[in-house]
Amino acid sequence: MQNESLNTLVHLIQTHLQAHVPLEIARIEQRGGITEADVERARGYALDISAHGDALLFQTKGQSGQIMTKLAEGLAVLSYCPGGVTAFGLHFDGPEIATRLRLASTLNIQEEEA
Repeated sequence: MQNESLNTLVHLIQTHLQAHVPLEIARIEQRGGITEADVERARGYALDISAHGDALLFQTKGQSGQIMTKLAEGLAVLSYCPGGVTAFGLHFDGPEIATRLRLASTLNIQEEEA
């Protein structure tokens, strides 16, 4: 894979993760926080991602989207580990992101009431 193509691919993955990991964190928070079931599901995703990670690099019909979704969900779960998680040059800290999401939600409600 040429350098420019690899850079473009990494940028696309980063863009996807920047949008989807916080959404997954919001879903976790809506359910009341991280659970053992979340951790177990992420553990299973790790096996799928390692077995089919090439679907992230090379568009594979029926697999690329599923693997990307599992990656975002898995990173959201891992973001609750102390210190968060870093992947593809991005850092995610679940509790910090959850706090920012709550603040943004509060500000939106206040604007609607004004």
